[in-house]
Order: sequence, then C-alpha cells, then structure tokens
Amino acid sequence: MAGIGDSAVLTTYREDGRMPELLFTIGAAHFAIEAVADRSDSGPTNAAAEAAAEQALARLVVPRLRS
Repeated sequence: MAGIGDSAVLTTYREDGRMPELLFTIGAAHFAIEAVADRSDSGPTNAAAEAAAEQALARLVVPRLRS
C-alpha cells in the first residue's frame, strides 16, 4: 500500500474480507492497526469501512511515528 510507512499490507482473517488488519513498517519497527466499525455485526458488511478507517488512521500516525 503506497504512502503508508516503508511498506504496508492489508490482511484479512476471513476469505470474505472480514476482520481486516493493516500491517506496516517504519525502519525496523513493525506496527498493526485494526479498526472495528460495528461489534454487533460480525459478517463482512463492515469490512470495507474498517479497511478504509485503518488506512486513514495509518496515514495520520505514520508522519508522527517517523519524527
């Protein structure tokens, strides 16, 4: 995923996209971000919103982690 740390990948724990997690590195440090949109819905409905939230959050925190 371009623009997030030195390298980044979005993974999912289920084939249907549920439970996305954004993993990224900055130098030798490794980070993970996981966002939950709605805990009452455990299906794939929220997967896109959760992935988007993780990416947006990473783009906000990466510059702060670099300094």
